[in-house]
Amino acid sequence: MGTSSRRGTIEVFHSFKEADDAERRYWWSRTPVERLCALQRLRELNHGDLARAKIQKVFEFVRIPER
Repeated sequence: MGTSSRRGTIEVFHSFKEADDAERRYWWSRTPVERLCALQRLRELNHGDLARAKIQKVFEFVRIPER
């Protein structure tokens, strides 16, 4: 049995699938900006001031041999 305290209420779930579905519905109901703000908040909680730095883009080119 899981609980979620988001949105000022407590929800009780009877299975992990039910909890996962509710979590997914919640985040799908948020705008992209709200989801990015939540992501940034998690980065700040985990990395402190280092989270203020921009996320670096990393590209790697891989040669695929022709067959």
